Amino acid sequence: MGLLMGKCFNIFGPVPTLALFLVPWVIMLFWRRPLFLVLLWPVLYLLKVLLPYSILNSIVFHKFHNLHILPMDLATFFTVIHLTFSAAFRSKDFASSLKENIFLTIFILLIGIYIVACTSLYGKSAIGEGRKLGAYFFFPLLTMVSIKEPKDLRQLISTLIFVAAFSATVSIVGIFVSKTIYKVISAEACLNLTLVAFSILVLNINGIIVIKRSLDKFMILMFFMLVFLNQHRSVWLAGMVGFILLLRLYRIQILSFQRIVYALILISGLFITAIIIKPDFGSSLVSSFQGFTDPSSDRTASWRMEGWKQQIDRVVRTKKVIFGEGVGGYYSWIDRGVEITVSPHNGYVQIFLKMGLVGLTIYALFVLTFFRKTLHVRKKIPPGYKKACLEIGIVNIVAAHAYMIPYGIPLFMLIFCAVSMSAIKLQLES
Repeated sequence: MGLLMGKCFNIFGPVPTLALFLVPWVIMLFWRRPLFLVLLWPVLYLLKVLLPYSILNSIVFHKFHNLHILPMDLATFFTVIHLTFSAAFRSKDFASSLKENIFLTIFILLIGIYIVACTSLYGKSAIGEGRKLGAYFFFPLLTMVSIKEPKDLRQLISTLIFVAAFSATVSIVGIFVSKTIYKVISAEACLNLTLVAFSILVLNINGIIVIKRSLDKFMILMFFMLVFLNQHRSVWLAGMVGFILLLRLYRIQILSFQRIVYALILISGLFITAIIIKPDFGSSLVSSFQGFTDPSSDRTASWRMEGWKQQIDRVVRTKKVIFGEGVGGYYSWIDRGVEITVSPHNGYVQIFLKMGLVGLTIYALFVLTFFRKTLHVRKKIPPGYKKACLEIGIVNIVAAHAYMIPYGIPLFMLIFCAVSMSAIKLQLES
């Protein structure tokens, strides 16, 4: 054993060697306590969102055989192993989970087929891009085979709230350190704050207090304020769509008119204070809103839309509409004479470019099936925590799909999708 560790140490280095010998023990821990693996996803995602990649790479994650190891790769690796074990030793439960989410299963299999087929063309970049595109979709399947009791669902929701609260704290510290209130944290982090704020609001509407009533209201207000101050328009769009759906689901149950007036007065006072302290905040706010009314006048929005148009036109021109261009190839379009090779910042365009109409159709069927099932069960499920979790998923999935118009596929969308799916499973088994 010592000689083996010494050889591995010389070949891979200290950190990969230690990880290699710890892997079997970690696998057994997750097999005995699968909820730990479920909770690992949002915790690692917190590191991914808040810490620059250069810092993560220097501390833990290294380049392994010319393939960069990303923070979420650990969660994906152990999830794939756990699902493999579940298929082998709990085949009945695993097969039931696959059948309940047939289009999700097909979508994951399709990504796997694309990775295998495109590896001969693009090499390791096909594996790298394929795992980025499809890794998050393992999470709903993981929760379906791992969450067995309502307390597990409560623990997942509590972890998501903790992750959002920590992100909010980092945002507040960043405001004081950088002396700016403009995009202190990323759009993904702001989206997470929005979705968690909606979750707390839905729980409160269903008569469930997360911590204390006053603290719940404080978190909701703080999260929404930080989202507004950071001025990520994609998150504003998601917030507006989510709030409209909340009004549709609950009508006048959300807040009394008096509380709405109080909240508007408080928010207006904070905005006025921010403009007084930072005069450029007002001009940046106006510029951000202008991106909604006239996207072509905004540099970022017009840049993205031009990328969408050129790349979709290329797929149509090369007759790859049905199956797409595959994973592993570079995104590419020309903006003002400069070649751009970054992601197109649109989840729907991204799926279409890589997997064509086939992938986009299967993804749409997965989403439509999710809403058909959740809305059907919502009519029959009694009031309580499981119904609240069901409604959390409905609101947050709709809001996150609005976010996908100018950005990619966020993990928290699939986490809240998993929350609803697990609530349905627990209800059917009770």
